This record gives sequence, structure tokens and C-alpha cells, in this order.
Amino acid sequence: MNNKGYGDEKMKMNDTEEAQARKMWVIITYATRVEDLLRKNGAKGSGFKELVESLSDVLESGIKRNIGRMAHLRNMVVHEGYVCSEREMAGYEAQFKSVTQALIAMLDARQQNTELVENLKVSMKAKSGIKKWLIGSLISGLVIAGVLIRVTQ
Repeated sequence: MNNKGYGDEKMKMNDTEEAQARKMWVIITYATRVEDLLRKNGAKGSGFKELVESLSDVLESGIKRNIGRMAHLRNMVVHEGYVCSEREMAGYEAQFKSVTQALIAMLDARQQNTELVENLKVSMKAKSGIKKWLIGSLISGLVIAGVLIRVTQ
């Protein structure tokens, strides 16, 4: 007689599937953040291509190229089920940092502080362990510095 419980029949993700799901979440989260920053810089449209085209006169070619690469990998992962490597993921994260730094630098000074904190929060969601603690400490420092700047003005 078989004493299988209902829980035994549940499908479980293996480590590889979990890692890929995590990568997909990071890719989507980072892409959403870049789209948000493009809109805060006055971009119009839906999706990376239209947003970038609407700011084509003010975006540097390297930033446009990095956004295009990010959009390409995001589309392959989300729409085609592509399994990206650790190397591709590292490149995506480097492109995210480069693009968001450039887009934040285009904002006025007050908005820059707010967006730097938001960017750190997004990055922190994608990291774990000691990196979270370090990034959390950095966010706290930026918030305190922002309060001190406002108080002295």
C-alpha cells in the first residue's frame, strides 16, 4: 500500500530553475528601474525603444547602446525562455549601474539624492547577505546626509 501524502506530489523547483527565476526577477526589476528613470528625465512612450528614441538628442551613444543590450537580454529571457549565463548576468548588472548613474546625473540635484537612494534599494533587493548590510548602511548614510543638507539650506 502506498502512503503518499498530498505534499509529496507538489512540484518543486530545482536549484537551476530557482537560480534562473531569480535572474529573471533581477532582469525585470532592473529594466523597470531604467524605464522609470528614463520617464523621470522626460522620455515618452512605452518600452525601451520608444523611451530611448524620445531622448535620443540628450542620451550619449554608449548609454543608448547599453540600454539596447539590456532590452535585448530582457526580451530573450522573458519572451523566449532564454537561460542566461552568470557572465551575461554580470554584464547586465554592469550595464544597469552605468545606465542608472548616467540617468540620475541628468536629473536636478534634489532629485538625484532621492533617485540614488531608490537605486540602492533596487540593488539591495537583488543582493544578499553582507552586501545587503553594506548597502543598507550606505542608504542610511545618504538619508542622513540628505537631512543634514536640507537642514543647513
